[in-house]
Amino acid sequence: MKLAPTIFLAVSLFGASVALGEDSLASLLAPVSLPAPNAGGDSTPTAVASTAQPAKAAGHVVTEAEVTAKIEKILSTQFSLDGALQLALARPWDPIRVPSEDWSIIIPQMPIGGIARTFMIEVRVMANDRAWYDSNLVVQAQLMKPALVATRRLMRGEALDSTAAEVRTIDVLREREKPIPADTALESNQVLQTMEQGEPLNWKDIGAVPLVKRGSVVDVVANDGGISISMKGMAMQTGGEGEIITVQNMDTRKDFQARVVNKNTVRVSF
Repeated sequence: MKLAPTIFLAVSLFGASVALGEDSLASLLAPVSLPAPNAGGDSTPTAVASTAQPAKAAGHVVTEAEVTAKIEKILSTQFSLDGALQLALARPWDPIRVPSEDWSIIIPQMPIGGIARTFMIEVRVMANDRAWYDSNLVVQAQLMKPALVATRRLMRGEALDSTAAEVRTIDVLREREKPIPADTALESNQVLQTMEQGEPLNWKDIGAVPLVKRGSVVDVVANDGGISISMKGMAMQTGGEGEIITVQNMDTRKDFQARVVNKNTVRVSF
């Protein structure tokens, strides 16, 4: 018979009850929760996957693209830029978190020298009436706009026509001279300095074709009210349409100023 262990356990518990009291015994006999056995009779606990999702951080992460876009808009308006301003940060931007998507950028002081290929600018990121970022950024800039570019090598003294140049969008900040606007008619101009193919045209290398050359005899038209007088004169300077040049009276040898109006024709107004 196997009653001995049972009797011994009962006696032991009774002895413990006497020695410890009812409260202590109750604590010893407190119920213990055990996992229910599975269908196969195995009492090994079954792992349960948690369905709780991690809480998403509130607010908005400000990226480099957003920062440069806002700076571009501010500077384009401030400087009335003619062209599309494109900015890139010289150093990688560390994204910052602001409490909401309602954020803005303040530029306390505009670049003193205006927009250049590389410049420094102070940027302040604001949200909920406080600054979340305030520091100087080194910025690299491009100002893209249409301009006239030589389609071939243009030689000094060459008269220009519509085939001498084509319209391309270029970064005008890379040019030492201001390019000629894309809608400029070239037919009345000539090349002052030889230019290479692909080079943007500017007014330093391009000038009006002279209608009057120095030393040539010109027709001088003088207007005095409703009276018009014409005579011959000697051009002392070379000039294009609309330019003021010095002309000498061929009879008195006196010089006077006249405006070039046509081929070998100048006008004097009294």
